[in-house]
Amino acid sequence: MVADTVSQPTSRDEFEIAIVCTRALEYDAVCLLFDEFWDTDGDPFGRARGDPNTYTTGCMGKYNVVVVLLCSSGKANAAGAAASLRSSYPCIELLLLTGTCEGVPVANGEELLLGDVVVSETVIQYDLGTQHVAGFKEKDTLEDRHGRANKNIRNFIANVKTEIGYQRIEEKAATFLEKIQSRTSETKYQRRQRATTYIYPGSVNDILFESSHCHRHYTSLQCVCADYNPDEGSYAVCDESRLMDCEQIGCELSSLKIRDRLHQKSLLEDGGELKSAQIPSIFFGRFGSGDTAFNSGVHRDSLAKRHGIIAFEMEGAGIWEELPCIIVKGVSGYGDGHKTRNWAEWQNFAAATAVSVARALIERYPQTDRPPVMELKTDKLPAQPQENKVCLDALFITNPEDDKQRIEETKGGLLLDAYIWIIRNEEFMQWLDDPETRLLWIKGDPGKGKTMLLCGIINELKTTSPRDNIFYFLCQATDDRLNNASAILRGLLHMMVVQQPSLVSYIRHEYDKSGKSAFEGINSWVVLSRIFEQMLQSDSFKSRKPIFIVDALDECVADSAQLLEMVVRSSTSFSQAKWLVSSRNEADVQEALATAENKSTVSLELNAESVSTAISTYIRHKYAPSWTRHHDLILSQNRQISLQGLINFMNE
Repeated sequence: MVADTVSQPTSRDEFEIAIVCTRALEYDAVCLLFDEFWDTDGDPFGRARGDPNTYTTGCMGKYNVVVVLLCSSGKANAAGAAASLRSSYPCIELLLLTGTCEGVPVANGEELLLGDVVVSETVIQYDLGTQHVAGFKEKDTLEDRHGRANKNIRNFIANVKTEIGYQRIEEKAATFLEKIQSRTSETKYQRRQRATTYIYPGSVNDILFESSHCHRHYTSLQCVCADYNPDEGSYAVCDESRLMDCEQIGCELSSLKIRDRLHQKSLLEDGGELKSAQIPSIFFGRFGSGDTAFNSGVHRDSLAKRHGIIAFEMEGAGIWEELPCIIVKGVSGYGDGHKTRNWAEWQNFAAATAVSVARALIERYPQTDRPPVMELKTDKLPAQPQENKVCLDALFITNPEDDKQRIEETKGGLLLDAYIWIIRNEEFMQWLDDPETRLLWIKGDPGKGKTMLLCGIINELKTTSPRDNIFYFLCQATDDRLNNASAILRGLLHMMVVQQPSLVSYIRHEYDKSGKSAFEGINSWVVLSRIFEQMLQSDSFKSRKPIFIVDALDECVADSAQLLEMVVRSSTSFSQAKWLVSSRNEADVQEALATAENKSTVSLELNAESVSTAISTYIRHKYAPSWTRHHDLILSQNRQISLQGLINFMNE
């Protein structure tokens, strides 16, 4: 499908790709590469309640793309923007973070130059740790590190890194770079006196000093720079020198590094091949992300060597865990504090090369089939025979989507910080990514927030997996519609048919024989489980892997043994189904699930710190005002309520 066949979407759910820009100069470059804008006459899609972002929408190639510009740099601001983006655009499956970065001069054994582009494979937050008297101690445990990219992105990057994949991206990027430069030369882009041009500054202005050569005054004896002596532990540098370029303060040319790639670019320029000389090389590797700007080549090299980092930036760690993300940033400096008179030109050019590579990645990104998603209401089904509707009316017992919304509203709303830890959990990631791990059991005592945890997981899966492959049911012992195995299957089956109407034939086969008693009679479990297993073996699920989520198995008071046996059986043999179930630490549940061959378990007791932090955050967010109002009353009644007691009360 070519770009001119992309029609304007009707809702935010039809956007699959997002671009986050760190500064206006990258945002302007991105806008130059849109094929068409959807918001020329105002934003037609709006945003979710509570979302402060401002969006630009349009299409690039075969994709509808949404762009957001950060109001300031840093991890926290980026994380907040990404979380809001996800709430407004829930179907985003790829986020590209563009901008500029500080490059490590030797990356993956190769020379890295200004204007080159670094694409993330992983990211590490290098400024996370504790400041001791003896120095800064970085955290270096599995829990403190950011998770790897999801399988979709890992597979995509693996393909791009091949010889043919790299060649295609490089060629596309070179074309898009020329397009940016060409458009900025047009009259309509030159109306503003300070319009950015994104012109290649030339190899002669790519200056790199030895790591130990400090950017300071070398000719003046009237400031603290004269006391600079690393051998004696003195690193005094005046603030004025930080703002001046290398020529002004007398940085020594004898400390410049000679580089082969730079010489090759110079030869191309001398031969009049400027377009070839400006083509950026693309590096794949690990970003170091933190809120600290670099002005030391020695410190840069030390961190790079310790962590395998090839570039440093300031937003990636904030976004990495929020949405499936690829960081794409152009090298505008070397993080050594040195500045040339062409520093601003390199900033602009690096922004343009990053955006060009980002657009090239969009061109190569594989498109996923997305059938229309329907609301879980029988009257919302497409036109069909009246007999089918009557059959589905008989099957219907509850709408799990309404149950989920009711629970979230009763609990005061779903807070991202209250469940995000589980998405980064190693057992959860194994269950999600490993095709052999088909069953995940989340277990915990009362008051651990299991239901809200699963509500959060459902939301996350809807943003990363095909939405018509996710089916769920939330048990509740006090409600006869929600507390038995037959009800669970009726809820799951109805959701499956609504999302894949062709499956209605399996329901009709039983309904036509026995009517509504097939779903409610003494043999209802036998009938419903037979329908369920037949559906899982149908052609509808041969190419797609369904995910079934059942919360609070311990609150299933009738036929729970049969349900558990079916869960185990369907997760080990005849289908590709994945199951995620939760319950209290009940012995009968543990005994039943123990026979599963491909199972992973998350114990909330073993993750007590994450659970306590999540629930405490939730309570402070939702209940701190009322806690403050009633504080005097509590004291006057001589009642002492611990935070844990309040947590348990709120989650029972």
